[in-house]
Amino acid sequence: MRRLCCARRIKQQVANILSDPEASENDKYVALQFLRNSEISAKGILPTCQDTGTAIIMGKKGQRVWTGGGDEAALSQGVYNTYIEDNLRYSQNAPLDMYKEVNTGTNLPAQIDLYSVDGDEYKFLCVAKGGGSANKLISTRKPRL
Repeated sequence: MRRLCCARRIKQQVANILSDPEASENDKYVALQFLRNSEISAKGILPTCQDTGTAIIMGKKGQRVWTGGGDEAALSQGVYNTYIEDNLRYSQNAPLDMYKEVNTGTNLPAQIDLYSVDGDEYKFLCVAKGGGSANKLISTRKPRL
């Protein structure tokens, strides 16, 4: 339902740009590209933005959950598999020295933070911090008023 609402808003915004007498040909071209990208995303082919950046996983592992260890390795493998299977763009850089960096080609390492909590559940919050936000200290969204 949310995806449909978003698609309607995007279509309306594109229609507004296309009918705006002050819109340049470049404005119209970009608006149509956004619309095409939205259509591809709505079909589940690719996300709206393939630059998903740093994969961040925060896990809360209940003390009565037994996994046999290797949790970080398993989660890293899951990140790797997701980038391969879902055709996401590799955009994770690793430093070579003080001034140079290189794309890792796998979007690893992921940021994985695991916490021990009471209980018998293992809960995860997974975030793809992309769109250039990996260059910021914290990425937040303000609620609409």
